[in-house]
Amino acid sequence: MCTVAALVLVYRVGMARGWFGGRAGEPLNVLLITADTTRADYLGCYGRTAAQTPNIDRLARAGTQFCRCVTSSVQTLPSHCTIMTGLYPFVHGVRRNGTDQLPPAAVTLAEALKSAGFATRAALGSYVLDGRFGMAQGFDEYRTVPAPQAGTDPAAAQRTGDQVCADALDMLTKSARERFFLWVHFYDPHYPYESARVPDPESPAAYADEITFMDTQIGRLLDRLRELGLDQRTLVILVGDHGEGLDDHDEFEHSFFAYETTVQVPFIAACPGVVPPNHVVADVVRTLDIAPTMLDFLGLPPLPDAQGVSLRPLLDKAEHHLDLTAYAEAGEPHTLFRLARIRTLTAGPLKYIHAPTPQLYDLLADPGEQQDLASARPADVARLREQLRALLADAPPRLAEDSSLRLAHHELARLESLGYLGVAADPAEQDLSEVDLFEPRGVDPHLHIRAISTYQRARIAIAHGQHATAEAQLQSVLTALADAPAPLRDLADVLARQGKFDAAIQSYERVLALTPEDSRTRAQYASMLLGARRWDAAATQATQVLALTPNDAAAHSMLGVAYSGMERYGEACAHFEAAVRLEPRNPNALHALGQVYTRLGRLDQAADCFGRVLALDPRSERARAALQAVEQARPH
Repeated sequence: MCTVAALVLVYRVGMARGWFGGRAGEPLNVLLITADTTRADYLGCYGRTAAQTPNIDRLARAGTQFCRCVTSSVQTLPSHCTIMTGLYPFVHGVRRNGTDQLPPAAVTLAEALKSAGFATRAALGSYVLDGRFGMAQGFDEYRTVPAPQAGTDPAAAQRTGDQVCADALDMLTKSARERFFLWVHFYDPHYPYESARVPDPESPAAYADEITFMDTQIGRLLDRLRELGLDQRTLVILVGDHGEGLDDHDEFEHSFFAYETTVQVPFIAACPGVVPPNHVVADVVRTLDIAPTMLDFLGLPPLPDAQGVSLRPLLDKAEHHLDLTAYAEAGEPHTLFRLARIRTLTAGPLKYIHAPTPQLYDLLADPGEQQDLASARPADVARLREQLRALLADAPPRLAEDSSLRLAHHELARLESLGYLGVAADPAEQDLSEVDLFEPRGVDPHLHIRAISTYQRARIAIAHGQHATAEAQLQSVLTALADAPAPLRDLADVLARQGKFDAAIQSYERVLALTPEDSRTRAQYASMLLGARRWDAAATQATQVLALTPNDAAAHSMLGVAYSGMERYGEACAHFEAAVRLEPRNPNALHALGQVYTRLGRLDQAADCFGRVLALDPRSERARAALQAVEQARPH
């Protein structure tokens, strides 16, 4: 097995023997660009005549373009974990955004390159790739979405491409005199499509314009590479993490199904004198293969237990094929609705969708997946089904038995602002192996495509504050999917926001019976009960949130409010103090603590709290008034 220490030795030997050269044996740098939510068929180099992607197209002409690259997951974090480790999600353990983290046992591409002498830096566009999810392993510098500051949106969770590019340009300049690995992640094509030129934020035209904006930033990055004289000795890899539905197959965004719209991604590699230019590879390849390919170009050994392979043989213009099979998964139907999971296996022209009712497509004859061949070709279904089962059975052991991560209330809110729901996994499956879960459990999600689409629309209505509209849509979803935890939780939330507390309580109790360890739902429930001034019930729920997430500052604050409502100010004080210890720059927690100190007659401490609030937010009139009242009450 390869270890990080061994990579250091290999690097030193390789430098002595000139293994890592580009032109004239110069050592190679690496620039990895990941394009979030980017469909291959929306790029000019992949055949879209209306595309305005001149910089990505230029990169494709300068290097090799892979026409059939399959991602491992239709979610951002699991997909990137595969790119960085060469492992499938069922091995690295990250299956969902926000609920899983890459375990320390994983050896990442950044760790391998850092050990081999590279300066490792990353500039990222989304909180979903925050360092706390394990992706920062091996990076010297890791710039992602900063924590919200006073007076800003607490749910702020993404950065625009020009902000990411500014960081990346700075990092490139720093790296000009050293061997570097730079990862740049652009998030712009993710919904909502905030185009400056297309007013409809839900339209394919706005999505295409977001890709054009991203392309412009990629152009800036490539231009700087050339200006610094680094373009001739830098291996550039551009890859998507997953695609977008855009209402094809009735999927509006992504995460729920595994059609080509979301699992086929662009993949381009370029480096003068190393990667052949104007070259197109038609074979099936995987994002799983990126780390092994990159390390092969650098003369370094593969990562431990890597399931991917180097694609260098395909870059030889002589005829060569690897005959790879590609796995992909979509787990949200099960997590959010308790429907069956979806897995796919692509082999040659055929794609098998593993679901209660299996599907089979010939992607060369039918790239849009309109003609299901499963009933006409049962032998192919049986063969691919067995190959999929063997892939799961023969895989390396999962890196961590439990890679789950419990996020605090405000962290889950940041993820949900991106459209990702922190709903707990099915507790009945916690101790089951991947092979145990091979047979689909639950109803086929493809039978409920319209209900799932309606749910996505309801989430958009919630984001826009259209609670009555969302209520009607969610009730429609629950007519079809009565025990779906995510719609039940969202229904409870919109009912509470409309003051329909009794109905909201019924929905909260139903969803918590299904997912008792769902801290986000309990926190929402506690918040609603506080709004209804049901102090005892709110304290019960907030206490259970703390049992699940002990360092949840919001849960401490909710308990502080509940105990204040019950005039139990000593207990309220203890919880507000805990909230401030966890979030010392949270003006709301500081103000609440100051109010409790005032109640307890601890006026010096109250004045200190209100003064700290004003230091964070000088425009806070309530803090100024509270401080003045305390100053007047203090003995002179």
